[in-house]
Formats: sequence, C-alpha cells, structure tokens
Amino acid sequence: DSYVFYLKKAIHAAARFDNLLWMASGLNNLGYKYIELQQYDSALASLERAQRVLPLHDQSDSLFLGSIADNMAIVYEKKGLTQEALRLYGENYNRFKNTIDVGRFLHAGNAQIRLFTRLGKHADAGKLLKEMLAFAANNEGKLPENILDELMHAELEFAWATGNDFRAVQISELLR
Repeated sequence: DSYVFYLKKAIHAAARFDNLLWMASGLNNLGYKYIELQQYDSALASLERAQRVLPLHDQSDSLFLGSIADNMAIVYEKKGLTQEALRLYGENYNRFKNTIDVGRFLHAGNAQIRLFTRLGKHADAGKLLKEMLAFAANNEGKLPENILDELMHAELEFAWATGNDFRAVQISELLR
C-alpha cells in the first residue's frame, strides 16, 4: 500500500529531524491505516510507539494522546479486549469532558455506552447515557450531526437491550 509506504518515510524523516510530535502523529496515522487494513497487531504496535514518543509535559491535555488512545481502544475492541477498550474510552471521556473537542468526548461516551450495553452493565450504560443526553440537550444546535447520530444509535442499542421496545421504535423512526 503506497499510503503505508509514504507514512513510514514521513515517520523516518521526523525521526531524523528529531521531531517527536510529527513522529507520534505519523505513527498514529499509520496505526489507523492498519486498523482500516484489519492488521490489528501492526496497528497496536504503531499506536503504542506513538504513545511512547509523544513529547508532553501534561499528557491529559493532548489532542494527539486522545486520538492515539481512541485508535488503541478501537483495536482492543476489534480484538475482543473489551475491558481495555472501555478503560481507554473512559480515559478519553474524562480527558475531553470539559474541552473544546466535543466530538471526541461524545465518541468516547457513545463507545462506552455501546460496550457497557453489550456486557450487560445496563446501570453503567444508563447513567452515562443520561449524562450524555443531558449534555446534548444543553448544547442543542452546536453538536456535529454524525456524533448525534452515534448517540442515537447508542441509545437505540441500550433501549433494545433493556427491553424498552417503545423507546427503541421511537428512536428507529427518528433515524429514518
């Protein structure tokens, strides 16, 4: 794949210039490409390396770290390592809760709701869903449409899983 080839060249160039931020960004992009190619072990290796080289004074405020963690969570989820995925989604949810990166915050919350629901942890899923629906209501008109759709799908999955068929049908109608 030519994209992988050129990403690796860019990563090597960043290393030669000792630009760790570019190197981490390239490794993160390479990891994501490996996810798309369903090469999860290669993805995880690239993402773990990106996390190690990322030069931060305070890792909690890094958008790059959040992106890396999100991609690692996707890999863990694909590999069936649900608890690890939940941990990383939870870290991102808390990391981005009070920041301008609302999309990443909502994505992490939606992923947690989905995984909690699949694990039968309905109380945890319901609590988080309630918090996120309140956030969405308080920010009506300001949130990206794709993230709101993702939240509705998480709510739909939760409604079906908890036997709330009426709410599930309502959400299904809204999603049409």
